[in-house]
Amino acid sequence: WLWMLSGTRGLRAMAVPRTLGELQLYRVLQRANLLGYYETFIQQGGDDVQQLCEAGEEEFLEIMALVGMATKPLHVRRLQKALREWASNPGLFSQPVPAVPVSSIPLFKLSDGSGRKSLTAPGGGTRSCGLC
Repeated sequence: WLWMLSGTRGLRAMAVPRTLGELQLYRVLQRANLLGYYETFIQQGGDDVQQLCEAGEEEFLEIMALVGMATKPLHVRRLQKALREWASNPGLFSQPVPAVPVSSIPLFKLSDGSGRKSLTAPGGGTRSCGLC
């Protein structure tokens, strides 16, 4: 199992890719910063990146609807960009998934009580977000 941040739900377990197809899908979604869709793709049987690349517009939009991405056009664009990168150089996407210790994943805190957003590091230290 891998652990990932899941919006406001905090850390949650995510299945580790077991096949080459699942690994390629994982890497493509990782490249697009869309790993939240990984399990949904797997549950729908969508572990064939080549099929995603070769899908016509209608089939591709149907797949996007099945995985819940159809209502997020910017997510679709990021996925399409990552798929184009995969099609031009699939070797970049087939490296093993490293085991990441949970303690190395930064945790985000939405508010420090003053209404300002802050970052909580694994060691417990807090700092203000530079964008807030």
